[in-house]
Amino acid sequence: MKTKLLSKLAIASVTASTIIAGTDVTQAQTLIVDQEFTASFTDITTELMDEILSVPKYTGSGTLAQVMFMLDAELTSQGTLTNTASGPESFDFSTRVQEFDVSAVTPTGAPNLNPFTPFALIGEESYTDLASGATADFLADGSAATLMGSSMAQVDTDLFDYTGSGTVDYGFNTQILTSFLGGGGNIQQEIETLASATLTVQYKILDDGQPPVPDTPEPTSILGLGLIGGLGLLAKRKKS
Repeated sequence: MKTKLLSKLAIASVTASTIIAGTDVTQAQTLIVDQEFTASFTDITTELMDEILSVPKYTGSGTLAQVMFMLDAELTSQGTLTNTASGPESFDFSTRVQEFDVSAVTPTGAPNLNPFTPFALIGEESYTDLASGATADFLADGSAATLMGSSMAQVDTDLFDYTGSGTVDYGFNTQILTSFLGGGGNIQQEIETLASATLTVQYKILDDGQPPVPDTPEPTSILGLGLIGGLGLLAKRKKS
């Protein structure tokens, strides 16, 4: 009986050791932002032709692991429409994105960032019986038609292109489409579309910080307590 109980204790000790060892899982390293730069322009009249936004390359001391690109953009259309016909005219007018191309200039391998889909609607308005010679706002309530968009991309390879001196440069090119439905070609437009954009670039490195040690007993302590309890049980059985 004594031999059989000792064997059970040994098996229990091995099992406890296996379970505790199984909880010691190596945690995957995470990425942290080491440097972040932004560049922007506000209310530039379209069309844009090779408008450039630039941010510095990574100059930190860590090992670059990822570059994250984020672009927020906004288009606003405003102005007036005048009926030049001899009588009243009814018509619809709209402004749309024909092109909003944001392409990497340097390095050439950087991802393109396109926050708007082709022909995305900026604003539209309907006019009924606008009198001859009359002028109306676009939009009719005098507010600006606004379209907002964003784009995000990341790079995990060829990161040497983003380190050292120099800048990461993006070029902006736009085309805005204006269209009428009705009006007989007698509507004169004075519409201006303004573009704003903010480019953010994050440089991420590996987080070398060690995860906090959980406040739990060491495996050897647990095994020791188990063995002591087992020996106490043996002693009781021996006395009885």
